[in-house]
Amino acid sequence: MCANSPSLVRSVRAFRSKTAKSRRKQAVKKAAGRKGTIFEETYLLSSLRKAVEGKLAELQAEAAPLLPVLLSVRGMAQKTAAGALQTRIGELEAFLANKADAVWGPREERWKTEESERQERMDRGEEVGPKVVWSEVEEGRRRVERGLLSKGKWRVGVLERGE
Repeated sequence: MCANSPSLVRSVRAFRSKTAKSRRKQAVKKAAGRKGTIFEETYLLSSLRKAVEGKLAELQAEAAPLLPVLLSVRGMAQKTAAGALQTRIGELEAFLANKADAVWGPREERWKTEESERQERMDRGEEVGPKVVWSEVEEGRRRVERGLLSKGKWRVGVLERGE
């Protein structure tokens, strides 16, 4: 068979397209985060991180201009609504911070321990492999760092003091 034969070229193209197809399939599986798959944990951690970083920050940004307006309206119902809104968002913030600590606390401890053990082996002069080596299975369990709570000012001080 000649190196430039049409059947060889077709088989190489078919091989490449199947590889690309399987890569796309793998990416879809990762994005779906179906229960019981190796990607489930990563998907859940990423979702919690998005909630902590993105959704909470969006909610606080929307509430920041709304709270003073509700307080400036003469009705008592609007002032009560402003207080309730600020309280509920504060509770959500505390809830997410608590859950993030519960989820990432043990993982961060394990990561810190692994890193210190690796550093100790390096200090003793032992040969240490690459810092991160991912197999196909480990790819589903890769590190997802903790989401950071927004530090923006969104609360109204009058409501904080209970006035």
